[in-house]
Amino acid sequence: MKTNSASDLMNLKNAVIMEFCTPNGSAGPKELLENEKRRRRVDRWCDKFIDGMLGPKPYQSEEEAIGAIAPVAVWFIGWAVRQLAIAVLRSLWKRWNER
Repeated sequence: MKTNSASDLMNLKNAVIMEFCTPNGSAGPKELLENEKRRRRVDRWCDKFIDGMLGPKPYQSEEEAIGAIAPVAVWFIGWAVRQLAIAVLRSLWKRWNER
């Protein structure tokens, strides 16, 4: 049974953040800053996904979630970041439906 408890949602979010933002132990200052920037982006996308899924009209498909969240990234940041957003949203969709 799916639950939407705060701890379950936090576990979902943390799992996705760890999947996409695992820092390298030998990373220098520049890499650490890039990883932190990536972590903030992934965190925002997780929040938007969870808010959408808990809202009155949850996303009905992975494509709907991507269409609702990823276009913002493409207009403001660029193609590579949109690809990351899509990967994050696919992971969120999979994890959301497996719990």
